[in-house]
Amino acid sequence: MLQVIGSVPVLRVRGACIASARACDPFRRLVALTGLLAASLLHDLSDLIPATSTPTRLPSVATIPTQRLAMTPMSCEAMRAIMAADWQRADGVLGTPFPTEWRNDGWGWLAPRVVEGDHDARLLAWGTRLARLIDGRGQAVAEAGFHGPPDDDGWVEIGYRVVTGYRRRGFAEEACRGLLDWAFTHGVAGIRAAISPDNEASARLAQKLGFARAGRTRHEVLGEHLIFEHPRA
Repeated sequence: MLQVIGSVPVLRVRGACIASARACDPFRRLVALTGLLAASLLHDLSDLIPATSTPTRLPSVATIPTQRLAMTPMSCEAMRAIMAADWQRADGVLGTPFPTEWRNDGWGWLAPRVVEGDHDARLLAWGTRLARLIDGRGQAVAEAGFHGPPDDDGWVEIGYRVVTGYRRRGFAEEACRGLLDWAFTHGVAGIRAAISPDNEASARLAQKLGFARAGRTRHEVLGEHLIFEHPRA
């Protein structure tokens, strides 16, 4: 579904935001097509994305450390296990239990990230990350990351959520600041966030982080969202 965020047309599929104004190369079309399949097919999407014969390797700078967290990109193997609802395998690959409260969520939107990771493992750094405590427990407290690599204008979209038992402890702000610092260090031109109008806490956090309201968009499943933007200083 084509929508406009600011001045940039995007293809938004179940939480994925794929630049499409000038995304005419075959790889980007493949990513967009996979996202559409993820939104429409009812059977197990992991069967549509076979594993590559060569294990993907993340760049050494992939993990983002903060004061209390280590945010590591999910591997293709972990995302396949999550899409297949194979929680034993997911827990083993991730090295920590995947939060129970997230297990019934729709994870088909991970499909484009798997396609990107199989195409080039370095792109996994621009996907979702599991944020774990670095106090020795390694407990997963949040999911935070990007909805894909920078578009042709150098912009990315950010997203996050925190496990219920760890909310109101500053983890959302800490994770987002880590993501912003990492993204700007790696040369992005700006960062966007789509926030539900009734999510006042996230809107306040976005403004605290330096984002400004830039418009509205309507998701065919999630409904209306406010768009916040944070250009590079």
